[in-house]
Parts: sequence; structure tokens; C-alpha cells
Amino acid sequence: MQLEKSIEINAPPAKVWAALMDVESWPLWTESMDKVERLDKSAPFGLGSEARISQPKVPALAWTVVEFSPGVSFAWQAKARGVTTWASHRIEPLDGGRSKVTLAIRQTGALAWLAGLAMGKQTRRYVDMEAEGLKRFCESA
Repeated sequence: MQLEKSIEINAPPAKVWAALMDVESWPLWTESMDKVERLDKSAPFGLGSEARISQPKVPALAWTVVEFSPGVSFAWQAKARGVTTWASHRIEPLDGGRSKVTLAIRQTGALAWLAGLAMGKQTRRYVDMEAEGLKRFCESA
């Protein structure tokens, strides 16, 4: 399974980046997350950082940051039962102090086809919820 969602946000990239970096606060702006817990709070969020994410109807997974470009993008991945899930978050500046955010998910591995079949619709719904929630959060005072 592979999917991508882009959304324009009426907020500067720095504000959007700050919201994305505060991963433990994500449940405040998206209903697709019950809890996000940093597993390595002693260092700033970045390459190699780990977090456990609990989502409705999904087993909790530990995610590890595997790509990190400060102020621009990060990607992390989680492995479970024959499936590796990779998720990226990319910010592009737009005219007028606005931002374009692109969220992407890719699943690979021996059982990725089954995970896509079983969870594809829900995954798409969660990505939409995250994009819309981030937009609302960043555009609010």
C-alpha cells in the first residue's frame, strides 16, 4: 500500500514544523491518535528518535525516525508482523507565508498486501484526519 495526501495550510512553515516536532501533542489536534509517547526524551526530536504511537483500532507501534531534514521533513518507520510501515511529513513554503504539507505512507514486506487489504481504508481515513487536524491546529491562534 502506498498513499499520499497534500494540504495547504495558512500558516508559515516554522509554525507547522513546530507542531510536527511536538509529537506527543499530536493527539490534541488529530483524533487518529490516542497517545504518542517519546521513548527518548533526553535528546531533541531528530534522526534516530523513537516514539510509541497508540491509535484507535490499531495495535500500538514503536516508530523510529529514519530521515530528518530540520524545518523541511522527517520520516519514520515501524515494523510489525511482516510489514514495515514508512510515514513521511514534508513541508514546502508557499507564497504569502503559507505552507503545503504532504503526508505519505508506504507499506512493504511479505504481509504488506494483507495489511493494505485489511487496513487500507482506515489508513487513508487516518491520514486525512491528520492532515485536516494539523491544518486546523496551525491556522488557529
